[in-house]
Amino acid sequence: DFITERFSLDEKKITAVSNWIDSSLFLPPHPDTPRTLDSILFVGRLSREKNIPLLVEALSGTNLGLTIVGQGPERDLIVKRAAENCVNVNFLSSTANELMPGHYQRHAIFVLCSEFEGNPKTLLEAMACGCAVIGTDSPGIKSLIENRHTGLIVRSTPSDLLNAIDYLLSNPTERVRLGTAARDFVVKNNSLEDAVTIEWSIYRKICDSSSSVLR
Repeated sequence: DFITERFSLDEKKITAVSNWIDSSLFLPPHPDTPRTLDSILFVGRLSREKNIPLLVEALSGTNLGLTIVGQGPERDLIVKRAAENCVNVNFLSSTANELMPGHYQRHAIFVLCSEFEGNPKTLLEAMACGCAVIGTDSPGIKSLIENRHTGLIVRSTPSDLLNAIDYLLSNPTERVRLGTAARDFVVKNNSLEDAVTIEWSIYRKICDSSSSVLR
C-alpha cells in the first residue's frame, strides 16, 4: 500500500517475498524435552520500537522472568524498568544463527510486542520451533499470527499481555495446539523452496518484459 501510494505504481507489478526459515534447523524439541514455563522469551534488537518495557510491566507482580536474546540502545532502560517492576531479566548476547533454535526450544512462550514490524524473522523462527506465540495488534505482527489459530493477538496493554500469558500457562493443551499450528504455517508459507520459486519467477518476469521492450 505504501509503495502504491508513494510511487504511483500499479499493485499488479508488486510482489512481496516473505522471509524464509530453515525448518530443518528451526524445529520443535524432542517431545520428551520439557520447555520452561517460568520465563518468557524475547529475541531481537533492544530498540524503542520493540516496546520491551511493555512486556516488563506486564510481568510485574508475577513470578515469571524474562529472557532476552539481543543487544541494543534500550538495554539500560529495560534494566531500570525491570528493577522498578521487580522482574528478573536474563540478558543473553546475540547468538550465531545455527545456535538460536536452542533458545526457542527451551521456552514455551515467545512474545513480540513491537509498535510495528516488517516481516519479523524472530517471530517466524519461534513459530517454526513450535513456541506458543503472543503478538500485539501491530503492523507486521498481526499479518503473520492468526488469532487463536497460530498464536494470540492482543492489544498493546500490560493487562492484555499478561492475560494472554496466563491463558497459555494454564492451558497446556491449547499451548501445544497453537505451537503445532504455528510451525505448520511456517513450513507451508515460509520455506526456502517457496522463496526461491517466487524470486526466480520475478527474474523471469522482468527478463521477459525487457526482451519484449527490446524487440
